[in-house]
Amino acid sequence: WDAFEHGRDFDFKRSFADQFYELNVSVPHMSLYTKNTDNAYYSNYTLNTKNSYLVYACTNSEDIYFSKFMYQCRNIMDSLSLFNCELGYEGIASEKCYRCQFFTNCRNCSDSLMIEECDGCKNCMMCFGLKNKEYYVLNQYVGKERYEHMRQELGQLSPSKLALMQKQFETLKSKLPHVQSHLYSSENCSGDNLFNCKDCFSCFDITGAENCRYCLITNHAVSC
Repeated sequence: WDAFEHGRDFDFKRSFADQFYELNVSVPHMSLYTKNTDNAYYSNYTLNTKNSYLVYACTNSEDIYFSKFMYQCRNIMDSLSLFNCELGYEGIASEKCYRCQFFTNCRNCSDSLMIEECDGCKNCMMCFGLKNKEYYVLNQYVGKERYEHMRQELGQLSPSKLALMQKQFETLKSKLPHVQSHLYSSENCSGDNLFNCKDCFSCFDITGAENCRYCLITNHAVSC
């Protein structure tokens, strides 16, 4: 189609906004914005994405399902705003996590279940705000043998089991302090969920950016 076919004269007796709106709704719009995407049906705003389904704003990722804002991730499902994560389920605003489930605002964690605000943790369950810990349950050290027994005894997760775990976890979280915002390796920045940024103001879910203002879901941007 030719965009010029939708041209029309400007009416100086009417407002510009009204006429621009009428033009906007009459001209055909692109249905999807994708580039270098393979086998990624029902996806939008995707770049270098492969074997994914129902994803939005996904870059340099593979095998992503029902997720939003993924950057360099693999084998992720039902997640939001993850960076460099792999084999994750229901993760939110986390970076470099491997084989984790139900994790939020975590970094460099692996083989953990239902953790939040954790950094460098491994084999932890229902833990909040821990750093470089292993074999912890509800922020208490249980040891390798007991931890493996508890995981085995837990068995396959079910809605009833998850509800009980969530209740215990929320009780633990309510007694602990929470950080104001999540700024990692970032200098002179404000907002939340920023990774390796500098001089960024009121930005959210961005990585590797510099001198940016009011930006959302942006990777390696400069002066935006």
